[in-house]
Amino acid sequence: MFADGGWIVAHEDRSSAMRLIEQLEAQSRCQGTELKGSNLVRHARGQALLRKASDEMGKIAVPSIYIVEKRFSLCGKLVDTFFDPAFNPAIPWAERSNPDLLQSEAQVFYETNSPLIEEFAEAFQSYDPELMQRNAEQWVEEFERAGRKEFADKIRSTLPTIEHQIRLEGRASEGGGLPSGLDSLNLPIVHQVFQFVEQHCPFPCDIVHDQTASLEPIFRYFFDLYRSGPPQRFVMKDGRATVTGYQNVRSLSFASSVKQPLIRAADFALAAVRSFVTLALDDNPIPSDITLAAMPHLGGIWCAVLSAMHPQELAPFSPLGGVLASPQWVSKLFLRFNNEVMKVVGSHGPADK
Repeated sequence: MFADGGWIVAHEDRSSAMRLIEQLEAQSRCQGTELKGSNLVRHARGQALLRKASDEMGKIAVPSIYIVEKRFSLCGKLVDTFFDPAFNPAIPWAERSNPDLLQSEAQVFYETNSPLIEEFAEAFQSYDPELMQRNAEQWVEEFERAGRKEFADKIRSTLPTIEHQIRLEGRASEGGGLPSGLDSLNLPIVHQVFQFVEQHCPFPCDIVHDQTASLEPIFRYFFDLYRSGPPQRFVMKDGRATVTGYQNVRSLSFASSVKQPLIRAADFALAAVRSFVTLALDDNPIPSDITLAAMPHLGGIWCAVLSAMHPQELAPFSPLGGVLASPQWVSKLFLRFNNEVMKVVGSHGPADK
């Protein structure tokens, strides 16, 4: 899985939030010049620090997270590549503005559970025209064997142009002034970081992200691309929108987690979420402190899912993040989340609470 997120902290609370994290780290007696969440999840003392940081930050800040299932994201890239109307004459342009259709097509690839998905990723990330051609041909064979002739025919329509398409995309990446890694499968997360702040935060925000060599140029590219020009809102058929000409996203900067405690607070939260998701999907036991540490961020998504599932009984829930994943993945994760939360809530007080 991919995940990005953190805490939305009011400007007037930033100093106290930074002191809070430093105090909790000192009290934890965890060793290391820099406490990394990926190490803290491995032992009880570290897990306790993650829980305490989540508890205390939740009192003064708002959690935000966006999660992407890697395999489902790959299947979305398959749809984008093979069903691109600029190169595939069987695909009408109107399909590109129908996210429900695009996700259902990604689900068709996903449910094959084929090794061709990973082989596509290799061809996609290396811009290898011959490898991509071979992958497309094998998908045609795969769907013909499965009796999905309509899907096989749609992919077959791109075979005459797929090598040319990949060569063009490779040249654009190398010589078009685009940042390295722009073909990254993390792109949905980068896009959503800005769109969440722009569309759902009630006040302007300065985004401060961890210094990450592979992602920093991509974040800057999207920030510069979408903040320029007059404010516009592009709405898709299902109501989801992309906003340009930022009003709420005021600035973008990067900070070292060694020097900035709030970056570490975000890292702690993401580590807890990643640990919970991995353990849940692998059907492994989940320590209660990991559940409690992940609860603010996963809970925001879960509440939004529940309110969408039961619009008559529940009021709309302001989104605190999102998830891009297959229905199977989402169902398994949040059924386990619900069960684990019930366990820890029951063990921390009377059942009626």
